[in-house]
Amino acid sequence: MNSFDKVTIFHYHLKPGGVTQVIIQSVVAILSNIPEVTQVTLVCGSSENSEKVIATIRESLGREPSGKTVTCQVIPELGYLQPEQIRSVDAGSVEEDLLRRYGGTLWWVHNYHLGKNPLFTRILLKTAETRPDQAILFHIHDFPECARFGNLSFLLDHVDLPLYPVFPNVRYGVINSRDRDVLIQAGLPEKTVFLLHDPVESLPDTAISQDAAKQALSAFAAGTGRLFHEKGVNLLYPVRTIRRKNVLEAALLTRLLPFRANLIVTLPGVSRKEKPYSDVVEECCRTGAVPGLWGTGADPLSPGFETVRAAADIVISSSVQEGFGYLFLNALQWRRPLLGRRLDILEGIGSVFKGYPHMFYSALAVPLEEKMSRLLRKMYENRIAVLKRYFHGNEEELLKHQIRELLKQEEIDFSYLSPGLQQKLLLKAEDTRYRCELRRNNQEILDTARNLLERTPPDVTPAIEEQYGLQSFARRMKAVFSSFHMPGSQVQWKTDRSIQETVLQHFISVDNIRLLFADPEDTSG
Repeated sequence: MNSFDKVTIFHYHLKPGGVTQVIIQSVVAILSNIPEVTQVTLVCGSSENSEKVIATIRESLGREPSGKTVTCQVIPELGYLQPEQIRSVDAGSVEEDLLRRYGGTLWWVHNYHLGKNPLFTRILLKTAETRPDQAILFHIHDFPECARFGNLSFLLDHVDLPLYPVFPNVRYGVINSRDRDVLIQAGLPEKTVFLLHDPVESLPDTAISQDAAKQALSAFAAGTGRLFHEKGVNLLYPVRTIRRKNVLEAALLTRLLPFRANLIVTLPGVSRKEKPYSDVVEECCRTGAVPGLWGTGADPLSPGFETVRAAADIVISSSVQEGFGYLFLNALQWRRPLLGRRLDILEGIGSVFKGYPHMFYSALAVPLEEKMSRLLRKMYENRIAVLKRYFHGNEEELLKHQIRELLKQEEIDFSYLSPGLQQKLLLKAEDTRYRCELRRNNQEILDTARNLLERTPPDVTPAIEEQYGLQSFARRMKAVFSSFHMPGSQVQWKTDRSIQETVLQHFISVDNIRLLFADPEDTSG
């Protein structure tokens, strides 16, 4: 295998989003810190936003360092595919084209098996097996087995090769410690799986003061006609309004806090699957069910994100599923207290929060009435029935047991409700008596939130730089490159399906079949 002076990075698209941001920062990291890498080619299925991505990379590099280049090429067949488009793609021709144009470079593939383009996945797996000199890094941000069952169904219907092959020319990158443990425990050799925390860019201090930012945000809010407390505490949730972000929970928390508060959500959901949920959140904000602002990042009249984040008093996250959790580290970079839902992906980055004003809560408890319990039981049983095709052992009985345990309590975590039930309870919280009951059930969260406002966040920039900065990421990538050449790096081939079955079993739990997530049989875009 070569010295990897040339690297080809594949992703379905370069539209604004988390993976695109990782690609931008990782290219800057390796071109700035690994002298051996001289050429990076981005290959994607759509030209949308690609010119901006290249311009951003070059700007971050100070244009292009001498002798180093970064370019982008578009191959439409690598973009997202709908089921009805499968027959229109000549996979053999695409495979030949990829090998002709990029063979011999390191193939660095993001989310290779997400279930958005099974034909591309099949090409990659076939190449890994039949071209032992072609080095491939499969960089996993999201698992199709983790609450993306529609994607998994689409993938398995069209890919007849094991999803996690063990070959000497294949390495895996994961973005958190949990995912690394999952793959190794499932059977991947430890020396083939690398922890690649998402690179975190240093952020300049905002030029606007918090007082000035609050005044600007209040003036903007006055023109929207939305319920907004001018002197209230601003809770910033800078995310796209999609179901796994569980935004209605943040809205309910805003209503329960022992002080006047505004929830500020920056971006709408735009996909066909997510827009209905996004519309519900927008309606709740528009009608005053939750005070604050929604969609500031998509409003041309908004004062801009720098002003919005400067006006924040607390960063909040009620998300039930994250891969890395940029937002948690962003809160530290912005020097704002953090109130967030506890996630298992935080286990590997918890040390950076030591001494910092934050709280990770485990549940937001709401009363579980008998009628609601019966409805939830039926909804979850229907979901389990659809998932039966993926079970290989006693997963069905385990899930049913978890549901029974969940529903036999007098209270239930808000995140296990459907979006419709969440909206109903948010509206019910306008009743003073019900709101007082919810406050009693969640007193610890509310008391801690008040205490967060009384603490001054320290500057933890050096710790973030050391663990998650661009130089740290480059060191990890250099270890990946070196692993292909180290003596004893060869591994025994393993091409059965036991690894993917074990990965799936790991993610089969009530947490990953929440009613917030897409219907398991939904394979739409």
